[in-house]
Amino acid sequence: MATSIEQLKNAKHTWEFTAPAFRNGVELVVELRQPSISTMVLDGTISNPLINDVTKLTGAKAEGKKPTAKEQASVFKFIENVIRYCMVSPTFQDVEQYAGGLTEAQLLAIYEEVMKSVNDLSSFRNESTNT
Repeated sequence: MATSIEQLKNAKHTWEFTAPAFRNGVELVVELRQPSISTMVLDGTISNPLINDVTKLTGAKAEGKKPTAKEQASVFKFIENVIRYCMVSPTFQDVEQYAGGLTEAQLLAIYEEVMKSVNDLSSFRNESTNT
């Protein structure tokens, strides 16, 4: 039997997250979805050169090298694009239009939150390869 529309509605893969408040004290609660790097590459949200720069930067960090300004800028662009993709409601564009954008604390908190789900998957992958 095929999955019903009602079952699909119940399988929604989003969650609410309370980010740090804006400077004026207004609370920011966002609905987030799990990031999909492959989808973001395919739809152009994240470009291959951007991924290459981020990969180089993480490799340079592992080797103890200081990242270039271009590599650092690529990481911030990558983070922004991931957040733009993951924010369901309000959208990233809504916050830009009506609140002037996210604060740095909000950007980092939201990025850390959505990356938790990716990190959870990596621990699952490690467990499955060890069995």
